[in-house]
Amino acid sequence: MGFEGPVGMVLDIDTSGRVFDCSVVKSSSYPQLDELACNAMIRFARFSPARDESGANVPDTYGTTIVYSIRR
Repeated sequence: MGFEGPVGMVLDIDTSGRVFDCSVVKSSSYPQLDELACNAMIRFARFSPARDESGANVPDTYGTTIVYSIRR
């Protein structure tokens, strides 16, 4: 498709470390690229679960930016 640019997002992570929701906070200016980036994070990203003071797994959030660029 030829789209490139940064996609800033916030991920919601469950108690098992899986991403269950993604919000774009800085668009690449290409809605399709933003959607693909969030879908990929939900499908493929895995985290070590966050823990509270007692060591129990807790939900968490994580902010990140992915930069898509075409190699020439």
